[in-house]
Amino acid sequence: MVRPELPTRSIDEAVAALGKAPFEAWCAVEMPSVATTSMRLSVQTRGDAHELFWNDPVQILRGCLLVSRFGCAIEPETLQMMTSHKVRLAHEPAERVGKAVEDLLYGSFVHDALTETVDVLVAALPEVAACRNFDQHTPYHIYDVWEHIAWVVQYSPATPLARWAALLHDIGKPAACFMEGKRAHFKGHARLSVALARNVMERFRVEPSLAEQIILLVKMHDTAIEATPEGVLSAIEKLGGDTELFRSLCILKRADALAHSDLAIPRLRLSYDLERVLDELIAKR
Repeated sequence: MVRPELPTRSIDEAVAALGKAPFEAWCAVEMPSVATTSMRLSVQTRGDAHELFWNDPVQILRGCLLVSRFGCAIEPETLQMMTSHKVRLAHEPAERVGKAVEDLLYGSFVHDALTETVDVLVAALPEVAACRNFDQHTPYHIYDVWEHIAWVVQYSPATPLARWAALLHDIGKPAACFMEGKRAHFKGHARLSVALARNVMERFRVEPSLAEQIILLVKMHDTAIEATPEGVLSAIEKLGGDTELFRSLCILKRADALAHSDLAIPRLRLSYDLERVLDELIAKR
């Protein structure tokens, strides 16, 4: 399977952002002598991390944002302080925490942020805690549930609809899992993902129309759809007649397939076929 190339890191961009909003409380640990795209800039807080995170817990998520936006690495002691102070996020207004989480979803290195700072992020998103290191025990997957989710987010367009849906689409898998011998099954996981996703949307007070679109994509991300006019029209009807939301569903299915093993290549091709049929239907109007 040919997967999208990841962006290259720019230390210069990261350095330019440090010390300015929203990263005014962060600095580089040590400036590299030679800036290359293969290097990662290590960052830490400017002052006492305990005082900073105690007084403004959202700064914890600013560290996660530096990873997501610029591919920075959090200095180990700073990351430990972020983790030990993460419960302070519960004292912050949920909308402020939700906005900080959403900001990091748009980063070019969002996979790294989600996987490297997950022990911090679960305080803001306890619904995803069970996904960490949850082995999927199926040849269709090459990652555990959380890393699969992180790659789906990475492969999705940097829009609120696409990235929220990608983040939440499989969070019900651990609860849905049952084993038959050595093989795991996740029947009904989309329904459980919807229930958890609604909790997230309501707590973060996501704009209702956007939240409903996200929920619909989560609900239908694993629905089998035939690449025929009848199949596509039926799916569009289930999406309230919204053709662009169906296109977003195709994009989510594509990103989902890219984060599977090569056994998902037929699903990847199907995502393109579904979008092609959609375009043909629109052209005939």
